[in-house]
Amino acid sequence: MRPVGPGTLLLCLAVILGTAACGAVDAPADPAVPGVRIESRVEVLDDRIDLHYGIRNDRDVALYVFAQPRPGPACEPVPLVSRAYVDVDDDTLVLRLAMPQAPAGVEMAEVPMPRAVRVGPRSDFDASISVPLPAVVDDPIRQAIAAASGLRVDQTTRQALATAVSLQIGFVEAKADLSTQSFCPGTVDVWPPGLITSRTETLTARHPLPDPVPVRTYP
Repeated sequence: MRPVGPGTLLLCLAVILGTAACGAVDAPADPAVPGVRIESRVEVLDDRIDLHYGIRNDRDVALYVFAQPRPGPACEPVPLVSRAYVDVDDDTLVLRLAMPQAPAGVEMAEVPMPRAVRVGPRSDFDASISVPLPAVVDDPIRQAIAAASGLRVDQTTRQALATAVSLQIGFVEAKADLSTQSFCPGTVDVWPPGLITSRTETLTARHPLPDPVPVRTYP
């Protein structure tokens, strides 16, 4: 795993040079998932949030780590991903790379399956997410809830402020009863959805922000 820790000094030097807003915050590794670790760092710039993360697979089995939301660009380059599922929970901006799970009572015509990368046993995966500011809620579950309430998908008119960022990344172990197809270099589509939903484990890293960031969400 590449170091994704200390970065505040570099970012603040960029501020002195007038190229960025000062705000790099590190998150500790998530101890909640046995055998898999995540380390991450967030940088708040004038026009976007950059979140850099590294995943270490210490298990003896390969993992399919969700790394690219769908629908989206046909083949977006990995490891740099320009978008994630974006939501806001109270005062926390949530960036999610996992299979959406609809709550009871919410119907979805289609559940978009994120693309994944295969991370071998005892291997690392490093990537970055860049989210423009103001962040706009773009999450299939929230869109389904909004539609059920009579709102348009693009009706993100309420302004909110987030004081923290939460990165949530799902993965499943690469077992023989899962099948994959590769439509884009470096990523795979994993099937079937039912098994993935029941087996998904989630890595979480939360970053308090030095200053609130704007978010557009549903009324």
